Amino acid sequence: MSYSEIIAKEFEVRDELPKTLYNKVDYKELIFNDLVKGELKFDNALIGDFVIMKSNGAPTYNYAVVIDDALMKITHVIRGEDHISNTYKQILIFEALGFEVPRFGHLGMILAPDRSKLSNKIKISSSTHRLNLKEVKRWL
Repeated sequence: MSYSEIIAKEFEVRDELPKTLYNKVDYKELIFNDLVKGELKFDNALIGDFVIMKSNGAPTYNYAVVIDDALMKITHVIRGEDHISNTYKQILIFEALGFEVPRFGHLGMILAPDRSKLSNKIKISSSTHRLNLKEVKRWL
């Protein structure tokens, strides 16, 4: 049974309508060591409490990926630097739920030839952009 199904079942048992759930944030400076960018800091007061479960019972992206990563025992998350802002919320959720926080690495954005954000809808030959796997292994 998925976590969302457990929550939904809990609401059925209590005969309540689902409510929006928030992650209550302790106001402190959050510091993590990014595998690529080094030490990154963020003041949690700038985030505030944030939604983790919508009123329709659907989890938000940040909540869902934490549950998914924890259940799959993910140890390293390597992704684009446009996800750095998500990382702070995800670390807070990992910690609140008592899960081990994976190591995060954020790579520079890979752009299309016109300098727009690369999308899977854009057709680019595999020889145009290559990720140097030796560099990735060095970060791990």
